[in-house]
Amino acid sequence: DAAAWHSPSLARLVVLDAASLAELRRSRAAIRSQLETEALPMLEDWFRHAIRDHQVEAACAVRAHMAVVFRPLSAAQLERRSVVTLLSSWVFLTTNYDGFRRIEPAAV
Repeated sequence: DAAAWHSPSLARLVVLDAASLAELRRSRAAIRSQLETEALPMLEDWFRHAIRDHQVEAACAVRAHMAVVFRPLSAAQLERRSVVTLLSSWVFLTTNYDGFRRIEPAAV
């Protein structure tokens, strides 16, 4: 009983048996949990320190990483914390990151 898994970022279809697919799902859940329980609190702490020390460039880098933690989630997986982090990161970056303003319209 094989299951197919396809990612838009992959150019090929990967066929997995049910046990392998289940293991990948367990591993993905474990990584997601670790990102949310260990990495995100650390990034939040770094962000607070950067803001306290008026290091806007560092704060922007940290905020971008905070958003990336939740970027691969589907709409069904979004929860309050992920939505708040994504939106507040977007607002912070669009108001503080100067790199967005340097992009030439023709290059987009």
